[in-house]
Amino acid sequence: MKTRAAYWLFIILLPACSTISPEPHYYTLGTPTSTLVSSTSNANYRISVGPIVIPEIVNRPQIVLEKDPNQVTVAEQHRWAQPLQKEISRALTNSLSQQLNGAWVTDSRQISNGNIDYQILVDVQRFESRPGEAAIIEALWKVRRTAGEDTKIGKSVVREATNGNSYDTLVAAHERAIVSMSREIAAVIRASWGK
Repeated sequence: MKTRAAYWLFIILLPACSTISPEPHYYTLGTPTSTLVSSTSNANYRISVGPIVIPEIVNRPQIVLEKDPNQVTVAEQHRWAQPLQKEISRALTNSLSQQLNGAWVTDSRQISNGNIDYQILVDVQRFESRPGEAAIIEALWKVRRTAGEDTKIGKSVVREATNGNSYDTLVAAHERAIVSMSREIAAVIRASWGK
């Protein structure tokens, strides 16, 4: 009797076991750089990055893929390691730190506005992921100098080829797109205020 009950329990549970989904893969937009100015005491000027605004359609843990102009797919097993806004902010912060010598660049949530020389606000209009094709970022940004309230406004439209069909190459293309955007922002800071 026990053998028959065990058999039926096994038969009932077997389909449930076969539908267990695989572990998700987590992605990040770059790694922290070792060349960052570590404290405000040795920095010539301080920059705050953020807030970052992103489209609602990509504001989720999963990577959202563009299939065609009117269709997207949510990649359930391929996710951002932290909220996408934080990933973009971190990647932008790291890239600006490398490009602006003597700058102490940090996320806006880690510093009060009274302690910064420049604030960078970013409104991401498009954050498109097209596997095997390209990563596209279109963003409006504003660089505000806190002394004198001087503000410079710009727009970046960057399309980076994925150089492959994997999620790794897609995420790497997004990282390159953010680096390109940071170059444009850094150029404005250097040209406008001689940094």
